[in-house]
Amino acid sequence: MKKLCSFLIAIVLICGNSGAAIPENFLITKIQSSLRTGDASELASLFNKKIELIIDSEQVEFNQIANDHAEFILKAFFRKKTPKDFLVSFKGNDPQKQFFSGTYVTDSENFRVYVLLKRKEGQFLIDTIHFRKDSYRNNSIVAD
Repeated sequence: MKKLCSFLIAIVLICGNSGAAIPENFLITKIQSSLRTGDASELASLFNKKIELIIDSEQVEFNQIANDHAEFILKAFFRKKTPKDFLVSFKGNDPQKQFFSGTYVTDSENFRVYVLLKRKEGQFLIDTIHFRKDSYRNNSIVAD
């Protein structure tokens, strides 16, 4: 009985730890997919109530913008700068935040993207998203 109890506790601990990591990894994957496909609605479903949004090529710079307004701006941006790909270059995290950067690839230009997620009420939500035009366009990154 003691062995069975120890075994069950071990299973719960193992499953509990792996279960906690899956949603966070899934969240990052979902954001990357939204950027890759230009799905502003899917991306906005992961926004905090207010976010920081910067799109330098469109002269968009908001320290705090309501999530529905940010979604509207991103829909217009994705229509104008249709994505061909999104490539992650760096990821990092700690218990209260996650972030990653990458390259948003279009037919004619690339953008460096930075996304910051903060833990809010037990879940990670997008707090900051920046699109900055890449002045150095690496031809190996440009989509064909």
